[in-house]
Parts: sequence; structure tokens; C-alpha cells
Amino acid sequence: MASTGRQHGFESLEEMRLLVALDFLGASEVLSQPFRLDFEHMGGQSWHIPDFLAMIGGGLWLLDVRPMELVKDEDALKFAAARQVAAACGWRYSVVAASRPQVWSVLDHLPSRRRPSRDLLGMRTNCSLLSATGRDG
Repeated sequence: MASTGRQHGFESLEEMRLLVALDFLGASEVLSQPFRLDFEHMGGQSWHIPDFLAMIGGGLWLLDVRPMELVKDEDALKFAAARQVAAACGWRYSVVAASRPQVWSVLDHLPSRRRPSRDLLGMRTNCSLLSATGRDG
């Protein structure tokens, strides 16, 4: 990510897209799978590992990424536990479940403009289409 100066792990296309969005939001820190949350509930014990903990504008945001059609009852329970922990810590919490397609098409294009590219073949200096093909015009 350009905003953190580091690479960050992700496990799905949706998680990668969220990282791109966090980059453009100017997240100053992002931790992938920041901790394991063990908790008890009426049905017994469970655990959950949130996807990201991000610092955005001085505040912390705990994030889970799951497409809406893949959220099961046990996931909803885990997300509720993560929301309670986030609230107890003074963090915000969200489940990123869907987005508008046009948002991702723009974000897919823009990252290439945020990072300086290297000129490995030395083609940027004094190179035009005509001189590269050997024609004088």
C-alpha cells in the first residue's frame, strides 16, 4: 500500500479490493488478521479472526470481509462478538459485504497512478514511437 509503504496479506479478491480502498482513504496502518478472538456464547465456545485492523484518520477500524451471500448464521455470531470487542476498545467495526461495481472499476485503474514505476529498459529518455521503430518521420 502506498499509504503504509508496505505490502499487506489478503486471502480473497474482496480483501484485496478493500486494501486498495483503504489505501485511497489514507490508512496510516493496516494489520492483516490482527488477532484471534475467543468467546463464549449460549451455544458454547467459538473463535474468530477478523480480517483487518486499520488506522484511518487517527481512529481504529476493525474490519471483516465477506460477501453477503456467503454470510452464515455462525458468521453473524462471530461478527457480533467482533463488534462488541471493537466497541469495548473504542474502535469502529464493519463487515464489508458488497460494493457498487463502478467503485471497483475506478479503484482498479487508479493504483497504477499512485506508485512510481521503474524504467527497467531505459525507454523513457529520448524515446518516441518513431525513433523506437527506426523511422525518421
